[in-house]
Amino acid sequence: MADQIIGELPSKSVLILKNGVLLGHAARSLGLSSGEVLEELMDAQERNPFVAGQLKSINQLIDDDDIAKAQLLLNELHLKVGDIPEVLGAQAAIQSLQWLEESKE
Repeated sequence: MADQIIGELPSKSVLILKNGVLLGHAARSLGLSSGEVLEELMDAQERNPFVAGQLKSINQLIDDDDIAKAQLLLNELHLKVGDIPEVLGAQAAIQSLQWLEESKE
């Protein structure tokens, strides 16, 4: 929730602390998305590293047309994270590629 609030504040209202030491005001803050606040100001990752890595692998397999392996990895990830937008998007991409392959036959 703090990341959403920070994105609503002007930079002069946001102080950056690291290990209890004041570093100064944020260079920018107003209008940043929650993910940008997390990465730029809070030095945190927007997404769980495991999930990010799995999504990257799945998308690379899709780009490489290794649909069967991409589907297997996606099924495993889906069981862990559910219907997040990136999982649904990858599933749609796989289904589109499968449809294209079937229409060639």
